[in-house]
Amino acid sequence: PRAPSRPATLGGRVTRKSDGKGIAGAIVSVAKTGRLGFFRDEPAPLVATTGADGAWTLGAVPPGRYGVTATADGFLPGTDPDVAVAPGEQRTDIALALAAGGTLVHGTVSDFGGGPIAGAMVSIAGTGASGRSVAVTDKDGVYHVTLRARGYVFRATHGDYVEKMRLVQGSTTPLTVDL
Repeated sequence: PRAPSRPATLGGRVTRKSDGKGIAGAIVSVAKTGRLGFFRDEPAPLVATTGADGAWTLGAVPPGRYGVTATADGFLPGTDPDVAVAPGEQRTDIALALAAGGTLVHGTVSDFGGGPIAGAMVSIAGTGASGRSVAVTDKDGVYHVTLRARGYVFRATHGDYVEKMRLVQGSTTPLTVDL
């Protein structure tokens, strides 16, 4: 029998394309390539939030090929669609530069009774596009993300609740998508 693969560490920096300064509070998602993570048997993406200097790190990343996407308010998402991770590798070189712009999309993830679900992961996949953006709800169940104007599939997941999905057409004005 083969020994299990050693997990890797993955990290990098999210910056503004205009001047190279770090973006604090950006959400970085790391998902196996070729998978949307929208089905129960597929793993959810790993998620990190950038620090004040735009740096992020994720430990315990299984070896494989990943798409890495960063989102931040007021910026278009940035993606590195093919990041190879070897067993035990310590990568800190993933740089994502985000351009200003996009359409603000926000909403609330709530339970059957209408109560907010804090800490739910909202995965957003563009129809006909590569990469996926991720947002995490706050204590009031509210999420927000800036996206390009096109169609998207939204999926909300939380370990204690049944997942919800919704297809939404793009808009050039702020959009509310409640799940």
